[in-house]
Amino acid sequence: RQVAASQYESIKQEEAPKLLTTSKLLAVFFVQLNEAYQISVLLPIVVFMCRDFGIEPAWLGVYSSILNATFGFCQFLVSYMWGYLSDVYGRRNILICGLMGTFFAMTAFGFSTSFVMAMVCRCFTGFFNGNLGVVKAYLGDITDSSNRGAAFSVLGVSFGFGIVLGSLLGGILIVTNDVDVPDDEYIKTTSVFAYSIFKEDFPFLLPTSVCGGFVSINSLLWTYLFIKDERKTKRPAAIPDDDMNSALSVDTIEMASNLTSNSLRYGKMAASEQAEHGTGSKSYYRLKAEYMTSPMHQSLPTYQEFAAMATKLEPDRVKLLSQLRESRADDIYYSNVDNNANAISTVSDIFKKTLFGHALLQYGTAAISHMMFKEMGPVYMAQALLFDSMYIGYTQALSGVVLFIFTLLVQPFCLKRFPHKVITVLCAFSTALCMLAFPSIYWFTLIKNERFEYMTSGVWLLGMAMFVEFLITQVVSIVFVVATCWLNNSVPPTCLGKANGIGQTCAAFVRGFGPLMTGFIWSESFMQIEEGMHYAVYYAYLPGAIFYLIAVVDILAFIPFDLQKTWEQREHDKPEK
Repeated sequence: RQVAASQYESIKQEEAPKLLTTSKLLAVFFVQLNEAYQISVLLPIVVFMCRDFGIEPAWLGVYSSILNATFGFCQFLVSYMWGYLSDVYGRRNILICGLMGTFFAMTAFGFSTSFVMAMVCRCFTGFFNGNLGVVKAYLGDITDSSNRGAAFSVLGVSFGFGIVLGSLLGGILIVTNDVDVPDDEYIKTTSVFAYSIFKEDFPFLLPTSVCGGFVSINSLLWTYLFIKDERKTKRPAAIPDDDMNSALSVDTIEMASNLTSNSLRYGKMAASEQAEHGTGSKSYYRLKAEYMTSPMHQSLPTYQEFAAMATKLEPDRVKLLSQLRESRADDIYYSNVDNNANAISTVSDIFKKTLFGHALLQYGTAAISHMMFKEMGPVYMAQALLFDSMYIGYTQALSGVVLFIFTLLVQPFCLKRFPHKVITVLCAFSTALCMLAFPSIYWFTLIKNERFEYMTSGVWLLGMAMFVEFLITQVVSIVFVVATCWLNNSVPPTCLGKANGIGQTCAAFVRGFGPLMTGFIWSESFMQIEEGMHYAVYYAYLPGAIFYLIAVVDILAFIPFDLQKTWEQREHDKPEK
């Protein structure tokens, strides 16, 4: 046993990834900051930008949501592709490519002179902004069960800081006017930097192109200098059934020689431990778990895949396969992995054989509901509460400050102290209530009693809006972080790139679909509000609340408590059959 343990520790030291360092976390922080800035800088200015383009007040909700949605829809189209390419070509290369594209697209956006041009630029920004899924896969590469939750909290801290930065700069670097006036009375937006083209020709250039470009370049430099590809091996694509009888390349067959690598050493050491001490020892379970989850092991074709194509192999290769089958005959570890029913290699397998589908539902629900709330907020505040860009920026920035502090100081304690399933149910239900409380602020604008007239002032309304933002930001942060951990814990380590690519694809789609849906709903609701049907103010926020209630039901019914453990931990804890 001492020999086996000694060999185990030596292999672990050889294969152990470079765990979290400050430079790696800061690089991840700035990459996520870039995406958060690209999303949030538009929130305070989108209504006024559309009005400057000549959009009528009644249609501002629709056009604002379209401009917001183009980013999400284009991100949806490429997120899985970026995740897949990061598995093949490395996380670092894909991140650099995305950040360079984001820089050029965001620079062009500031020079937009029409709605169509702005929409095209936002499309390209979305195309190159699939980095979040890649970053999550990278964090999965460099973390283990002891630090994964803390590492993913960095994403929340960065997102909060990005929301603060984007919302503040977007709100305070422009000067806006009332949008609900006829075209001949409307005064266009100007820049606070009264110099050259910044003041009137391109008033949105400063917060978008100048500041946004700087954020992108900074993220690019940190990625180039500090992010390295941590994985030792890359998993090849699964062999289709139709190609089972095709000839094998020499490189593919040579993979069989890797059975003498650390993966096989784990299996042999575990077999030796079983023969000497039985299956009840801790060393046996530990060695078996390492073998079953070894990236090298999971990258190997099964014996059935080799045997089905053996007719095309050279004699010495067939001999190698025969020896391979004989060596596996009495080895329970090889037989377990060669069982195709237990293999997880395709996207279909991920959904059928893991809890990934339910984790994805939680992540997608949080994404669509929160983006509906965030991107509907500026339109609602501008038209129902009559806020200017500065008030809107203050409200959005507060949520970023709260998110930054909460994820840095409070959230890690909550995630360590309470079961993830319990705290997520409470937070999801609380979020649904907050989403209905926010439009309720509108009723204060209708107060006619002189005794309570102060409640109709802009400062009072701003304070109430900030209070709701304060509450919803904290509970949503918990839901997002736990859903992200569930997403990564639900699949084997070799599937992290695919899983996060799918998750980001889902999030990108709902980020586009959600605001687009609420934009159309709000335009109709605004017309009804103008006609005196004030309860219509709830219509645009009701779908988000319903989505969160659906998420609560799914968590209670299908998410197990042990999903907060990593895949490796759950495999280790499974009883021996």
